[in-house]
Amino acid sequence: MNTVILRNYFKVALRNIMRRKLYSAINSFGLSVAVAFAIFIFLFVRDESSFDNFHSNAMHIYRVDNKRFDFSSFKKGDGEPFTATADQLTSLGPALLQELSEASNFGLTRPGLGPG
Repeated sequence: MNTVILRNYFKVALRNIMRRKLYSAINSFGLSVAVAFAIFIFLFVRDESSFDNFHSNAMHIYRVDNKRFDFSSFKKGDGEPFTATADQLTSLGPALLQELSEASNFGLTRPGLGPG
């Protein structure tokens, strides 16, 4: 493309931006918010899909969560009365090994010691 034509396109674009300042500002703001959210969603998905990838058997690792019902928050009407946590009883691991033939090993986590 010829540099003269490209320069003319930029001149026309700059003139339109200067003539319609509010419209240009709204469009620029909307575009910047959309790009920021797209980057945020991309980073979030990349982070969520990167857990346990360093293990050789990453596809065979599962996390067991507890979902607890808090009656007092339900009675007060506070949003969601259920809370999910990864804290388990220490006897759950050996019980899973006994009951599930698919389970080959287990690990325990403690609150405050890691990302879990």
